[in-house]
Amino acid sequence: MLRIFDDQMEDLARARRDVFRRGMIADLREHHPRETAALSDAGLTELIDEGMRRARTHGIVTEGDVASWLHLMLDLGRDFDREIPWARDILAREDFTGRIRIDLLVAASEGRIPPPGTAFFPDPER
Repeated sequence: MLRIFDDQMEDLARARRDVFRRGMIADLREHHPRETAALSDAGLTELIDEGMRRARTHGIVTEGDVASWLHLMLDLGRDFDREIPWARDILAREDFTGRIRIDLLVAASEGRIPPPGTAFFPDPER
């Protein structure tokens, strides 16, 4: 029987995060050249780490969903989750999972759905 200890699991998780960061640096530079031009790799890594932490606070934890969060940070602004009212409204919905939150954020930012505050997103309190 194979036993994996907690410190080994943490080492594996750390290695996976490092691979994710390197991939995201390349992806963000490719898709957001203007927004990333002034950032060194170290600066972009700091942005990625901040985005990973902030996404996690909203239940957004899978690699693909976190990648979408990072793209939103560059599309809408680093603090979009705090500064854009419709984004705050989506993230405040306790009846939405992290996956639903990121899908709605992306769809609203792309104009595929109307943002909250419209009849499409009824207020759950009403």
